[in-house]
Amino acid sequence: MERVKNTPMQGQSGKLRVQLNWFTTDDLDLHIQTPNGEIYFGNKAITHNNITGHLDIDANAGQPFSSCPAENIYFDAMPEGKHEVFVNLYNNRENKDELNFTIQISPEIGVGKIFDSKFTNKEKQLIAIFEYDKDSKELKFHKKSE
Repeated sequence: MERVKNTPMQGQSGKLRVQLNWFTTDDLDLHIQTPNGEIYFGNKAITHNNITGHLDIDANAGQPFSSCPAENIYFDAMPEGKHEVFVNLYNNRENKDELNFTIQISPEIGVGKIFDSKFTNKEKQLIAIFEYDKDSKELKFHKKSE
C-alpha cells in the first residue's frame, strides 16, 4: 500500500482535491455525492452555491490502459454541505481476489486525509464523508454511519 501513498497527484488541484489511485488495469470509478447531485464519469461537473466540482481524470475507462491509474475530482472553492466519497469497481479486468486502492482528500489549506481500502467484491463502497466548516475553515470528516 505504501506505493499508492507515494504516487504523485495527477490532474487539477483547485481548493480541494479528491484523488483515487490504484495499481492494476482495472477500471475503478470515483464518485462524490454533493448536496446538488453526483460527480462521476456520467456527470463530470456539479455546481452548488456557485462552487463547481470537476472530474478531470477518468483512467482505464478505455484504452490505453494504465497500471498506475488515477481518478481526480477537484473543487474551484471549498464546497459547502456534506459530501460522500464512493469508489465503484466498474471493470475487474485482472480478476484478482483483492484490489487495493487509496483515496487522498487534500484541501489547499488545512489538513486532509488518506483512506486505504480494498475491493473483495464489485459493490460500490462508501469511503468517506466530509464537510467544510466555514467558521473554523477546516475540513471535517464524519463517521460513515452518521
